[in-house]
Formats: sequence, C-alpha cells, structure tokens
Amino acid sequence: MMLYCLNPACSYPDNPNVNANCQGCGFPLTPSEKSYLFQNRYRIVQFLGKKDYKRSYLAHDTQEMDELRVIKKYIV
Repeated sequence: MMLYCLNPACSYPDNPNVNANCQGCGFPLTPSEKSYLFQNRYRIVQFLGKKDYKRSYLAHDTQEMDELRVIKKYIV
C-alpha cells in the first residue's frame, strides 16, 4: 500500500506506507491514507499526474459500488 500526499505543492506525492510525513514536502500523511475520502465519497487509489493548476487521482467512488473514477483537485 502506498500513501499519497494531498499537499498541492508537493512535487513527489508517492510515499511508502511506513512514512508519517511526506518524503517530498514533509506534509503529515495521516489524512492521505486509504481511509481518507474526498467529499466523503472518493477514496484515493493512485496519483495520476499534475498539469497547470490541478492534480488528477484515480479513486473509488464509494457511493457507486466502488467504481473507478478520475478526480481532479484544483490548486488555487
């Protein structure tokens, strides 16, 4: 299991599950665990990439029988 840093300024969001803080930016990883849900609905599976002012993640939609979705988080 990997942990994904949700800090929009992080340049290296992939972390081993033993890390307490992100190895890329130092952000605490507790909210990034698999139990974290975006909008109480989307569980992060994988970081896909970033472009301009947004990041993309592959996520399970917990309200639609765990179907996979791509979600975008805009960085302001």
